Amino acid sequence: MAIDHDQESGVVISRQRKAVDAGVVVNAIVGYVDGEYHSDIDLAAAHINRLQIFGISNVRLKREERAQTTRGFERDILPAIVDGRITPLVDRIFGFDELPAAKRYIESNAMVGKVVVKVV
Repeated sequence: MAIDHDQESGVVISRQRKAVDAGVVVNAIVGYVDGEYHSDIDLAAAHINRLQIFGISNVRLKREERAQTTRGFERDILPAIVDGRITPLVDRIFGFDELPAAKRYIESNAMVGKVVVKVV
């Protein structure tokens, strides 16, 4: 089984060792929303289980390159979401009036999936 994990947290890599130890292949896209820039990782388990870690950043992209990636997302990813080939994992939905609670929930690192705040 493979898990694609889109999590903007350095902490999650350490937590994913449990999945790696259970024989699950984890693809992680890692950012630094939580301010964590370090994570301990069992390299032997990663090697044996063929763990793939992808670091994605737009920081070094020029304006046109960023625009190109946005167009690619619109072309390749959005249609797959619309027709159900990709289903985002939503952990919790908050109303806009619950924004402070949503922020606290995100900061707790308790979510598994996306936290949605309804604007409308």
